[in-house]
Amino acid sequence: MNAFSRTIRSILLVEDDSNYALLVQLAFESAGVTNPVRAVSDGETAVAYLSGLAPYQDRGRFPLPGLVIIDIKLPGQSGFDVLQWMRAHREFDRLPVVILTASTDPEHEVRAYQLGAKFYMHKPRRMQELVATARALADLWLGVRMQRRRTAGSGDSA
Repeated sequence: MNAFSRTIRSILLVEDDSNYALLVQLAFESAGVTNPVRAVSDGETAVAYLSGLAPYQDRGRFPLPGLVIIDIKLPGQSGFDVLQWMRAHREFDRLPVVILTASTDPEHEVRAYQLGAKFYMHKPRRMQELVATARALADLWLGVRMQRRRTAGSGDSA
């Protein structure tokens, strides 16, 4: 196990719908993910958070995330703008970014990958799907292994 996987990395959620942001936070909690989810509601605030600008200077309270989840349609700077800004700054160019959007425009998906998103997905409609998504994202990009109930001979391997 490397140092990265032993460190509890936060998740930065950039979502302007406060109700959906709360659902995402609850989904991570329901999935057994203990990593803190920090939610911001617009692109400018996401850039300020990542940059450590006021009021986000205290990295003890506002740690750099291990995963960023961004909606595309945000007030002010779009999710694409935030992603482009991140990829232009060396300290964030390898940070995994997942686009979580309600957009059905196929060009949005193409653009997200061109800008360096690691994954693009439509917002799950049911809480059960959102919990499964949270679990998968934590497994893939945070090095988190959930404690799953397994029965002998289930075929699952750790």
